[in-house]
Amino acid sequence: QKGEYHAALERYKVAGALAPTDPRPLLNRGQIYALQKRHERAEAEYTAALKLDPANPTAFAQRALARLRAATGPKGGGKPALA
Repeated sequence: QKGEYHAALERYKVAGALAPTDPRPLLNRGQIYALQKRHERAEAEYTAALKLDPANPTAFAQRALARLRAATGPKGGGKPALA
């Protein structure tokens, strides 16, 4: 259901515990955090997914977007980080 982020995060946490080498629960948690505009947390989830699957193009792209949004959002300094 729309807006039930907390329940979805909990379900993906369980999924991650059941399949600790699968990056998909981390990617999905990152998406939820991004929808909530919690970009720093989303970046952390995507980074964790990349540790499991270093060549995952979705994780790379979504992490880059999270970094950009965190840097240019209302609380960001207006300039994206280069590193």
